[in-house]
Amino acid sequence: MTEQDRDAEIGRVLREKKQAEHDLEVMASRARKLGETLAQLGAMLQQQPQHVVFENVSTNIKYARPNAPLFKVAEISGQQIADLTSQLRDQMEKVEGLREQASRLGF
Repeated sequence: MTEQDRDAEIGRVLREKKQAEHDLEVMASRARKLGETLAQLGAMLQQQPQHVVFENVSTNIKYARPNAPLFKVAEISGQQIADLTSQLRDQMEKVEGLREQASRLGF
């Protein structure tokens, strides 16, 4: 491998690692936000389930509260949660692999 090839490989690995780490942070942020939403929904379901209101779902106005959150059905899908956690684990593996490559290259 020429020095130029090695430099190109180092640049590629470092770029991919940086992007993969960024993507992982974005996914982790989405997971945290979803966790907060689920915690809020869970608390409301335990304390005042009649006041849980979903966006684009017809609800009797007497159960709506002015300061209550408006939940989005699409955000609370079990399939979405399963997909997000699976993608997050896959991304963690990718980041780990790229970190190992960078380490082997001296970074």
